[in-house]
Parts: sequence; structure tokens; C-alpha cells
Amino acid sequence: LKLAYGTKTQSCFSDEELFQQPPPREDCPICFLPLPLQNKGMNYQACCGKLICMGCIFAVMFTEIENGHLRGLCPFCRETEPSNAEALERTRNRAAKDQPNSIHQLGAYYSSDDQGVPQDYQKAIELRLRAGELGNASSYFSIASTYAMGLGDVKKDMAKARYYFELAAMGGDVQARHNLGGFELREGNFDRAMKHFVISAAVGFDDSLTTVQWGYKNGHLTKDDFRKALSAHKKAQDEMTSEQRDLAAKLFHPGMNKNLGEVDGAQDEMRKSVQRDLAGKLFRPGATKDLGKVKKKVGKVKKKG
Repeated sequence: LKLAYGTKTQSCFSDEELFQQPPPREDCPICFLPLPLQNKGMNYQACCGKLICMGCIFAVMFTEIENGHLRGLCPFCRETEPSNAEALERTRNRAAKDQPNSIHQLGAYYSSDDQGVPQDYQKAIELRLRAGELGNASSYFSIASTYAMGLGDVKKDMAKARYYFELAAMGGDVQARHNLGGFELREGNFDRAMKHFVISAAVGFDDSLTTVQWGYKNGHLTKDDFRKALSAHKKAQDEMTSEQRDLAAKLFHPGMNKNLGEVDGAQDEMRKSVQRDLAGKLFRPGATKDLGKVKKKVGKVKKKG
């Protein structure tokens, strides 16, 4: 059993606060399904500032491929992807207007040396604190990860890491909730650990469900609670699943299904590199014979799915 970060620390909140049910997830503005649990299944669109699931992004791309010309239109605003300079300017403008997703994204730029922004983890923390206060739970998770790993000039501090994991978990971040279960498990607090894992499993997080199963087999969870967790997990997964999303995951994320929960900036860069590689090698506008290969590749993926 692989555990999350762990060194002995104390919870910063009461159990009533910590174990409350998480708020509902934000929906994709195109398909209106709950956004995926991890960043690899969605993308921040700098053109309009929206978080859009990869299924909807793929659907537009596939339509363009079918029509013989890939333009890379945004599914929401229908603009083409802005240049790095334009993306940075638009994100900064939205951040100045207290748009939490844009502030979070700007923090990701600073943490990952992206879009021409010099790497500055302290600035990233500053921005993410602001985004977290405005309701972006992922920002608290990113801050926690920075302290947990001691990135750049930020000193490793597990007490601070736990504090921000707790803020993130209470705001609905499932990876943060799972990590808190790891803290409790390492400290031998099995009942508290299972409470965390059950909450994150119930909203569809696979790693937590695996740990819940381990807890049931080892006598740390009742049969009734295990059944409830299984049922809730399936319901949450069903609500987030679509044929478009499944196909997008197979095409855009080969081999990238694990270990992407550390830092949002790294996730964004890995996702972009895959998209750019596919776009550059397979989806070249006007390359008719290449387009035929792409259609054939997509057809094979559909059949396998």
C-alpha cells in the first residue's frame, strides 16, 4: 500500500470542520458534467478563462479533423489558442479581476517557469493563497505540495503542508483528502484515516477506493460502510464519465495515468507537451495523407474502447 506524504503532525481543524461533506464539483461549461477529479482530464483555456474537460476539447478537435482542417478552436469561445504572450496577458487581466481559476493558473506559471514567467515559488504561493481564499481548493493543494516537497527556495515544512492539505480537502480537493488519510494511516489512526478515504472514494477517487478496500479487508471498516463507499464511488464515476472523455484519455494521455497529483504546474506542462506533440506530428493542417492516418488511429482507439 503506497501512502501519501507522512511525518507526525497535528490536525489544525476540528473534526466537525474537517470531515464535513465536500462542496459539489464545478461542471464543464460545455457538456455540463462534473469536471474530472484531476487536472489531466481538463484544461484551463487562456482565451476565455474557462476550465473545460478534455472530452469537449477532443470533440471539437475531432470535428476539425473530420472537416480536413485543424484550427484548434476553443470549445467555449471559439477562438484559436492564443500565443504565450497573449495567454499570459489575458490570465493576468482576469487575475486582476479576482477570477480564482486565472489566479491559480498564474501561480502555476510562476511555479513551472511557463509562458515566459521566471520561476518564483514564493510568488506562486502568494497567488495561490489569494485564489484559495476566493474558493479555488486546488490552489491550497498546490501550496501544500510545495511545502511537502520543499520546492525551490521554499523550505520543507510538513506542518504547513498538512494545514494546506486540510484547507484543500475541506474545499473539495480529493487528492488532498486522500493525502490526509495517508497522514492518519502512518500515525496509526485507522478510524480517522478511513473517514478521509471514504469521503474521497465517495466522490469517485480511485486511489481512495483501493485504500478503502484494504481497510475493509483488514478490519478497519464495516461491511456496510464499504458497500456504501462502493456505491457512492460508482455513482460519482458514472456522473463524470462520457464516451468523449474516455476517448480523449486514450488519445491524449498514453501512460500518464499515475503520479500526476504533485504540482499543478508540472501537470500542465506534461499535458501541453503531449498535446503539442500530437498536434505537431499528427494533426498538421493541410496534410491530407496524415489526416487519413489520424482518422484511422482514432477509429482503432474507438474500437478498442
